[in-house]
Parts: sequence; structure tokens; C-alpha cells
Amino acid sequence: MTGEPAKQRKVVITANKGWRLSALGMTVTLKSVSQDTGGAFGVIEAALPPHFHGVPPYWHARTTEAFYVLEGTVAFTLDEETFTASRGTFVLVPPHTVCEFWNPTASSATCLVLFTPAGLETYWEELAAALANGPMDSSRLDEIAAQHDQFSQAPATVP
Repeated sequence: MTGEPAKQRKVVITANKGWRLSALGMTVTLKSVSQDTGGAFGVIEAALPPHFHGVPPYWHARTTEAFYVLEGTVAFTLDEETFTASRGTFVLVPPHTVCEFWNPTASSATCLVLFTPAGLETYWEELAAALANGPMDSSRLDEIAAQHDQFSQAPATVP
């Protein structure tokens, strides 16, 4: 055996609770973080305002993201495929998949986002803290993202 399994802890976060962060025009509420799950996964709730333009296309080298639409309609582009996802839709985004999402409607939308391994929540923490000091240029945004396995450049071909 290589050592003890990572510690996990019991967590109960009721509706409308969690650590709220605002960044890139959306509100992210941290529901479960690395310290809760022993690094296995994290969960955030993403609230997208009406006509939210979305985040720039991105991809992960190691992280898998899963979106579950709780309310409203969210548009996605995964690599070259664009589609809309309404309440109850599940979207799995494996590593090396270029992803983009936005709210194309006049109503708000909310997604539950699970990611594995955990750690992407620290991207949102750092990004919100950095943006609290005012606008940043895209190179600084890319630098913060890259520290958390999020990249804006197209991924290299995977064999």
C-alpha cells in the first residue's frame, strides 16, 4: 500500500449557501472543495445572468468537468459541436476538449459543475481576488488559469 487514503469530511450546505465569488460576469458558489473530498473532486454552482456572454474558450489537460443544468438554458460549444442544454441536461467535458458556455436567453441560468480532480475551485478564488483589484489584461488571466489546469490556447493533438 502506498499510504493512507486522502481524508474526506462530511459536508452539508443548504440551498443558497456556500462561498460566493463573482468573476467574469458570473457568480460561482463553492459547494465542495478539495479539503472536503481529499482532492477527489469539487463542486460549484454557476449562476449565469441573462445574456451572459460566456467565458473565452478553454480546455483542461487533467481535469474532467461535468455540468448539470439546474435552471434556464445554457449554450455550449465542445470542440466543434454547439448545442443548447435546458433544465435537467448533463454535459460531460473530458480533458483536452475545448469548451465554451454562455446564456443565450433573457432569463438567468444555473448549473451545478463537478470537476475531478479537485482544485479548480482555487482558480475561481484567485480569479475573483485578482479581479477585485480592477480589470486585468488577458495574459494575466491566462497565467492564473494555467496555474489551475485551464488553458485558452488550442490543445496539442492527443495520440
